[in-house]
Parts: sequence; structure tokens; C-alpha cells
Amino acid sequence: MVVVAIISILILGLVGVFSGGVRSWISANYQLKAQREARQALDYMVKEIRSASQIKDSISDANTISFSITDFDENTPSSYIVSYSVGGDNNQLKRITGGNSNILIENVKKLEFQYFDSNGIEVSPLDEILVSKINIILEIDNDEDEKADISLKTEVRLRNFS
Repeated sequence: MVVVAIISILILGLVGVFSGGVRSWISANYQLKAQREARQALDYMVKEIRSASQIKDSISDANTISFSITDFDENTPSSYIVSYSVGGDNNQLKRITGGNSNILIENVKKLEFQYFDSNGIEVSPLDEILVSKINIILEIDNDEDEKADISLKTEVRLRNFS
């Protein structure tokens, strides 16, 4: 009887340790997936902003960016407008173009754009002639505890601005 009680206690202890390890592994995988999705969304924005030909100054601000991209795939160049903003259910980061909206990532706590001229001085997006660099700050809150779990920051040097 004493042996059964000791073995039961050992098994309960091992189950507790094992289940804690599994919970930790699941949590780490969830965090890794969220970080990967945030990086993919940011990389996608950076690629498009870098190839933009004009910032749409009447729409762009610290939390939204809208810009024009010229498509040179055919003989006659055509342009289309792309916007990125946060809103809707679950604070979704959306890419909007041609009336279509695509959700890139959810649970966005902060999306901020900072605009700089060639000397590194912050300017308004209304001064699109001066803008040569844009800093993007993206923060994600997966567990909804009001603290950012993932925080990414990058800078984009603009190529195609006249």
C-alpha cells in the first residue's frame, strides 16, 4: 500500500511537469507564429512602400499610409493606390486597393508611420516632395493584456519618388 501511494505521488509529479512543458511549448509556438506573421506583414508593406511613386498626402498620417504604385508590366504604365491602416474587428492591419480589403494580421496594438526628409528631419506626409524615408512601428498584442507582445520597427528608404 505504501509503495502504491509513493508511485502515485511520483506519477502525479511527472504528469504536472510534463503538462507544464507542453503548455510552455504550445505558448512558444503560438508566439513564434505571431512573430512570423507580423514580420511577413511588415515585409510586404516595406516592399510596396519602397516601390511607391507618390504618397497620397490627403489620406496619409501617423496611423495610415496611402500611396500610388506605377505598374510597368505592360507597354502603357498604369498606377493604382494602396492603403494600409488598422481597424475593424480584432484591430486588423488591412491592405486596401481597388476597393478590396485584405487582412494581413490581427491584434495590432499600434501601427505608426514617421516621415523624414533626406537630412533625417521629421516632416509631414503633406510635404510629399520632402519625404525620403519612412519609419514604420508595428506592435502586436496576442494575449490581449494591453501590453505589446511583439514590437517591430523598420525604416524604408523611398526609391521612386520624383
